[in-house]
Amino acid sequence: MGIGKRDLMLEGQSGKLAHKVARGTFWVAGSYIFTNIFYFLRTVILVRLLNPIDFGLMGIARVVINMLNLFSEIGIDRALVQKKEVNAATLNSAWLITAIRGIVLFILLYLFSPLISVFYKNENINPILKVISLSFLFNGFTSAGVFLFVKELNFKNKIIFEQANAVSNTIVSVALAIIFKNVWALVIGHVVGAIVGFIFSYTLHPFRPSLKFDLDALKGLFKFGKYVFGSGILVFLTIQGPDALVGKALGLEPLGLYVLAFSIANTPTTSVTHVVSQIAFPAYAALQDDLPRLREGYLKITRLVAFLSAPIAGGIFMLIPEFVQIFLGARWTPIVLPVRILCILGFFRSVNSTVSPVFYGIGRPDIEFKLAGFNLALLALSIYPLTVKMGIVGTSIAFSAVSTISVFYIMAIIYRLIRLDTEKAQFFKVLFFPLVGTLLMCFSISMLKLIFFRDLIMVFSVSVLFGGSCYLLTLYVLDRYFGYDLINTIQFAIDSFKGKG
Repeated sequence: MGIGKRDLMLEGQSGKLAHKVARGTFWVAGSYIFTNIFYFLRTVILVRLLNPIDFGLMGIARVVINMLNLFSEIGIDRALVQKKEVNAATLNSAWLITAIRGIVLFILLYLFSPLISVFYKNENINPILKVISLSFLFNGFTSAGVFLFVKELNFKNKIIFEQANAVSNTIVSVALAIIFKNVWALVIGHVVGAIVGFIFSYTLHPFRPSLKFDLDALKGLFKFGKYVFGSGILVFLTIQGPDALVGKALGLEPLGLYVLAFSIANTPTTSVTHVVSQIAFPAYAALQDDLPRLREGYLKITRLVAFLSAPIAGGIFMLIPEFVQIFLGARWTPIVLPVRILCILGFFRSVNSTVSPVFYGIGRPDIEFKLAGFNLALLALSIYPLTVKMGIVGTSIAFSAVSTISVFYIMAIIYRLIRLDTEKAQFFKVLFFPLVGTLLMCFSISMLKLIFFRDLIMVFSVSVLFGGSCYLLTLYVLDRYFGYDLINTIQFAIDSFKGKG
């Protein structure tokens, strides 16, 4: 009888968690869509008010900011999310670490801004960086309570906090661009965004910091965070390293082509996993002691990611020639083959992204660090000779080959780690069925191209509609007769968002 009550209690907790995950997915997805539309409009307005030099100066500032953030990222936020119990002392310890980090970054950028200005041979960079360095202070002293929004799957407050920063940044930048018509509109907007984020962090969460801290908690946070830091460096080198190589070995024009090709082909990763990964990590952390439910959650999330990213990758592969001719122009034709090769990368990266939150959620960031090192080593061995011999096509082949090898290795690790041998059939369906649907979709598009080959716009528009319908019909049949379970997953998410169940 006692066991039955315990099972019912666990079932209830799992249901509440699942509803939070579903609600969080809608909040993050909505925020992602709003942010992209919002920043597109912001860019259109500012481009008309400012000149390219202003954007170039701010671009240099952002590169410096991103580099400082990357090489000082110690994963405190993820460590808090993964930690089972977070008390006031632990939260104070986290706030103290981020505050010290903010002070150090402020001092470094303020002191070294003259040298950066000399390096880029532009004296305007020095005062810009000095003012922007203030944002590190406000970000550093932001309430550590915002980290708990993710842990508690309270994505509503997390989105409000993030959008307050973005919206205030945009309003100030546009207003000052009308008045000043120079780069200082962007600079001041950036700092104001950080200030507003700082204020909202204490408005949205009751945590108030003190100088009391727990030494053991500090050690625990650093122990987890060191692997997050290391993984970030390795992933940065893996993604940005080829850009540097192409620019150095082939020149700026091939680099521009490769950067655009990578951006288009990587759409499945950036559009799908941005939403899913934010939800998955805290959900896995909450289930780290409940392996069966963690396994069930992993299969559901991977099913969703594969279902969405496979047709996006397939559609890009089939329609990139028409897309280039209609939207970009003939001079961008050289990106067609690299994009098609890199589509493989886009799909496999999206599938791989479902694994990392599991490693973090169960407290094993070291696995992610080792895998990132493995990928970087493989890429380092292959990318230079292929790039020199075949240009950006060779770069694309090296990147996609590494991703293909990596996905099988990672799947083998996750298969053993969360005991997927008990769900062999479902694991196979999760990965294989979307590929079957995508192949049939690609075949239908190729047939349409034969019919409408003289009208590019007709080919593109009809292929998107008919190809998407073919994919959905295939998955519906597989769900109906082979238990793919997609319909139930989508229905559950909708019901959860409505508050049912």
